[in-house]
Amino acid sequence: MRTGFALMTLALLEPGLLWAAAGDPTITEQCGKTMLRAGDGKSDMAVFLSAVSRQWPSQAISAYLASGNANAPGSVYAASSDLDDDELEDAFEARILKTAAGDSVFVLTRTDAGITAEHDLCVYDYHRQAGEFVPRSHQLRDPYAASGFAMILTAYDLEEENTVNQYTLIMTDESDMPLMSIGHAYKWDGSAFAPGGARIYTDSQLGLKEGEARTRMALTDLDGDHVPELWLASDSGKTQDIFTLGEGTFGSAADSSYGPPTFRFCGSTIVTTDPDGMEQIITVLKDSTTQEHFRRSCTIDDSGEKCVFYAGGKQVPEQQWQKKVSARIPDPAKCLEIKPSFEKLLGIE
Repeated sequence: MRTGFALMTLALLEPGLLWAAAGDPTITEQCGKTMLRAGDGKSDMAVFLSAVSRQWPSQAISAYLASGNANAPGSVYAASSDLDDDELEDAFEARILKTAAGDSVFVLTRTDAGITAEHDLCVYDYHRQAGEFVPRSHQLRDPYAASGFAMILTAYDLEEENTVNQYTLIMTDESDMPLMSIGHAYKWDGSAFAPGGARIYTDSQLGLKEGEARTRMALTDLDGDHVPELWLASDSGKTQDIFTLGEGTFGSAADSSYGPPTFRFCGSTIVTTDPDGMEQIITVLKDSTTQEHFRRSCTIDDSGEKCVFYAGGKQVPEQQWQKKVSARIPDPAKCLEIKPSFEKLLGIE
């Protein structure tokens, strides 16, 4: 039995979905550039898989073709290899989609050796006159490829309803088992894959507080350690949450349900201020975990403004609070307001 990313079938993964570490040279670096000969001039699934296997030998594809099921009546789907069979060192899924004109588009996702190879998507058009499968630009690349995030892994699976699901694993526990992934669904519309929103898959509780429904999300590296923080927000921006994802645990870095708040970032410190300035929370981050919390909570009555100060959850004198905060934020003028680029959030499962 394999271990690690190849066997992750928790709630955040589709059964049988294979994860693989990004960056290794594989079929996926070439399938967008390499044309494949159809051989006998046909363009069915068996011919396509044979062409792929000739170019990039695959035990899983060879075994599937030998089974005689590749062109079963009405079938446009090739099943992945059996993970319990140690003789099969790779796995794949494939599908034939149709353009508006009725032409065939061949979609393949394959993982070479299951664990060490990049799991990505190859899409081909069939050019009948040339007898070739020609790469099609599908634009389903890693949505966070330019982010510089560490521990970001990407996988794909194919659904029955002409949909490709892209999963980005953003957090694991100490045993490298998945704790959170972000899914994006792309549906084939006859000419391209139309993007949908994002969906968060996790087997851990985020601990969302009461407030408006979170309908937007962003990944952003606030403390510069290449591990992203997860930012959720409602449509109005009144309710927002920032979670750290370090050391295999979720941590609340900042939140507001009285907003829309202002978030300012000062080195490795987040300063959250509500709209009227009466509530301020200061969170110090280190290695994507929350190290310290400071809070100033003020009220106004007939006698004027009164403020209570907290450090580490305990009430402290104002002078002590100011001294501690000044040590973390020596120059408040250098703090920058944070405005992430949100994407639509379909739900949390």
